[in-house]
Amino acid sequence: MTPRGLLRDPRLLSIAGASFGQIFLLGAMIVVSRAFSEEQLSEYGIVFTLFSIFQVCVTLHLDSGLVYEKKPHHAAALARAAWLVILPVSLVCSAGAAFYLALNPITSERALVLTLMLLTTQAASGGIRIVSSLIARADRFHSLALLSFFRPTTVAATQMMVLAFGVGFGRLPFALACSQLLMLGLVFGLAWRTGALPAIRTTFADARKAFRRNRDFPLYTLPQNLISIISESLIPLSLAFLFPADGGAVAMFWLAARSISAPATVVIDSIRMMVYRTVARLGRTAAAYILKLSTLLGLLAVAGTLVLVVAGDDLFAFVYGERWREAGPYAIILALRVALSMWSLPITGVLPVLRLQGYNFWSELVAALVRTGTLFLIPWETPLQALAWTTIAFTLVRGLSFLYVLYAAVRYGKQVPPSGDSAGTA
Repeated sequence: MTPRGLLRDPRLLSIAGASFGQIFLLGAMIVVSRAFSEEQLSEYGIVFTLFSIFQVCVTLHLDSGLVYEKKPHHAAALARAAWLVILPVSLVCSAGAAFYLALNPITSERALVLTLMLLTTQAASGGIRIVSSLIARADRFHSLALLSFFRPTTVAATQMMVLAFGVGFGRLPFALACSQLLMLGLVFGLAWRTGALPAIRTTFADARKAFRRNRDFPLYTLPQNLISIISESLIPLSLAFLFPADGGAVAMFWLAARSISAPATVVIDSIRMMVYRTVARLGRTAAAYILKLSTLLGLLAVAGTLVLVVAGDDLFAFVYGERWREAGPYAIILALRVALSMWSLPITGVLPVLRLQGYNFWSELVAALVRTGTLFLIPWETPLQALAWTTIAFTLVRGLSFLYVLYAAVRYGKQVPPSGDSAGTA
């Protein structure tokens, strides 16, 4: 491929953009980890974990259906339906967050302020998800490449701006809220310039019909993803209650999780929309594409895990400072979860094509129950021990379920006639 061809390949541009963005974010994390105390980072870790949960459900996952809609009028109506649910869902999530933050000893004194920041952050995030899906639906993959750069860069920039005014509690959650507002403005501007925003007028009745037509996403995809993120968040949200003597455990977990997920985020976020869109188009030939891409992503994840096993502790001490050496073992364990996410990305894209959202929901629920039981029913002595066994249990259950989806995709490709290549898309 020629240099000009490389510049025209949106997949490579997305990976390059996300890579540079994550480099900026890594630089900000290094500065933040050295400037803020463990208690302040623990507060941010809790807020960020809650935000990760709420951004999954803020649009009821209706934005995911946009990339599968073929008719412009249907896409416009579905986008309207997604916008209508953002505010009520954000208010409900914020009420639950306020209750939890008031009970958590790390955040109880600032629960109200942190809740307001979370409300702003998740509402802006919902808008970002909708507009980004519209850009993907319009096949503006070069625009998605720009977004893959701006997402981590805006977080890094706002953290540095807040740090310029000094360290303290509440500063990092405030920076997170500002980054989402800034990103919302950027994604709107990009969608407007590329013509990705639908210019079709729709009514409330149209939005209601679009909601019903795509009800599989809020009924199955949303609960499945919500259960997944809640089960993954059990550790950081429970550490302050299960291990009150270890006040810095949340900070160790957050730093390890952010560091280990950064390389995977470069790949996953930069190609997610393109993968889903490609799978929706391929139809009966999607199995070969899924097998090839899953193998590649799995090998990348294994390579990264081996690096952590060999030099994880020393890497964290060198990059973040000696006081963060203890985060190395956390990162090694979390690498197993990241490997599963990378390997299964193409497989999750075929779920709507095969109409297996319901199966995926129940398998996710079983995995979450296994993880929850492992965490709370066994009296673990240390946070690291609890993290290790809950991660192993969850990964085994989900890995087996994804293997079945892969088998179903291969079988589907053999059964569907060539004329049905585009059949089965949501």
